[in-house]
Amino acid sequence: MTTTIQTTSLHQTRWRYSAFVIHGIVYWYLTSLVVLIAAYFGHNFVKQSPDHVHEFSYTGDLWDKLTSWDGSAYKAIVENGYAFDPATQSNVAFFPLFPLLAAGCQQVFGLRTEVALVIVSQAFLALSFILLLIYLDDRFPAEGSTLGNQALIALGLFPTSFYFRMAYTESLFLCLTIAALLGMRKNWPFWIVALVIGAATATRLVGVCLILPLAIEVWRRSSSRLRCFLTTGALMPLACSGLIAFMAFQAWKFDDPLAFVKTQRHWSMREAPPAEMVFAELTLEPLRAVYDADCECYWAKRPPHDTPLFSMAFANPMYWLAALAIIALGVWKRWLTSQEIALAVALLLVPYFLQSFRFCMLSQARFSIVIFPIYIVNARVLASLPREAAMGLIAFCTLALTIHTAMFVASYAYY
Repeated sequence: MTTTIQTTSLHQTRWRYSAFVIHGIVYWYLTSLVVLIAAYFGHNFVKQSPDHVHEFSYTGDLWDKLTSWDGSAYKAIVENGYAFDPATQSNVAFFPLFPLLAAGCQQVFGLRTEVALVIVSQAFLALSFILLLIYLDDRFPAEGSTLGNQALIALGLFPTSFYFRMAYTESLFLCLTIAALLGMRKNWPFWIVALVIGAATATRLVGVCLILPLAIEVWRRSSSRLRCFLTTGALMPLACSGLIAFMAFQAWKFDDPLAFVKTQRHWSMREAPPAEMVFAELTLEPLRAVYDADCECYWAKRPPHDTPLFSMAFANPMYWLAALAIIALGVWKRWLTSQEIALAVALLLVPYFLQSFRFCMLSQARFSIVIFPIYIVNARVLASLPREAAMGLIAFCTLALTIHTAMFVASYAYY
């Protein structure tokens, strides 16, 4: 009898996880199809930006456009390796795990670099969809299936989620972030979770933000403060292993372990003493500067110059504020755990304080989409709305996603 029960339970578990895979792939495919159609439209029917020439933009086929901007830096890394020139912008600013995976994909399947980069992005986005379903099933066992589907819609059709489908690190980082928190919920051994976080630090510098939920989990499982302290300290090298390895590589190749930090200044649009910069950020000056016509950060100084509806420079502060509001709603409604809150706040504020002043809020919308607790809150909101209102919100997000995608592949300033 016991054996029969165990076999039945095993079959049910396998069926449930098979359902997660099928649902995740279906939602990934349908939402990515929206982006693909929009990209095709933008490439073939939207007038290409006439006044914006960028070293990371191409005018070739659609695959080239999908690897524009940061994507072309990763392409250069795959094809030619890392370079560092202290006097100018260098691709050492871009972390190594994503281009390493693309290089492996290229070698195994004999693909052109652009195709390999996009395939890696799409593959990890599809895996993110599946992992998010598994995570929510564990978080909300009574409503995991319904809420999970809503979360996949929120994730797949978020207006700036087109970055997940381009040659960017966002989908890889999102996948590792969900995997790390899933591992904590499933009580994986700490060293495995720390290795996942280490991979995240080899993808983006903000991967170190995952140390906060890890520390909370160590505290939860520890029998004493001393044990918590010792365990956390022992895990730090593993949790930062990707960053440590990248710095060691730079020390070996360029005699400077901080080359990736030093080259960032060549992308800066303005500078100020650290104290002045922090004060400006605390008073939200970077957000206001985007709409100040007398400031170098003014949105209309980047193409398209006269159409805020199609300008990512115009929208960046709004998406950052939207992310902040969504996190605040999740905290207020108690929809998020302490680990999700710690991660969300860190992923929102660390890029803001490191870059918002110097880069005039550029890329803040892109940085915000990897904060996966946002999609839990958005799923809750969608589930609570009347059907007509929910459908209207989904339609609006789909339209915004289409516009952003088309403008990106048309070589406009979509940082």
